[in-house]
Amino acid sequence: MMNVDKGLIDARLRYEKLYGNESCEEYAIDKIEESLKIKLPDDFKLISKFYSGGSLGGISHYDISSSGDSVLTETLRLRESIGLLHKYVVIAEPASGLIVLNVDNNNVIWCDSTDAENLNTDSCNNPDVWNSYAAFFVSLLDEEI
Repeated sequence: MMNVDKGLIDARLRYEKLYGNESCEEYAIDKIEESLKIKLPDDFKLISKFYSGGSLGGISHYDISSSGDSVLTETLRLRESIGLLHKYVVIAEPASGLIVLNVDNNNVIWCDSTDAENLNTDSCNNPDVWNSYAAFFVSLLDEEI
């Protein structure tokens, strides 16, 4: 298993070499947690100190900040439209897919968009799953390089 601290330091260095430091505003994390009534995983918070969303690994991720198409607005939208459980935070919606962070166990799940409602019953058909946001981020960073 990846040492989270060392893995995140390496990821940060690799990311900043490609794109520089693109941190989100410090208040953005607090606003997400407060508005969604959740606690974001530590690795998500650490990564937000140098990555604020946008294209990575060929996927356009929602902004972590609270403006426009953001993690916050899209999570609230899907909570309303499909009854997305409160344990999920929407990270991205690539073509025909949905990527969410499960804040209960820190898993990142990429499922087919037609299967998104099945997230609530943990019965998505063959989703891609990463055991942490850091592992997901590093795998996409590897795609960039």
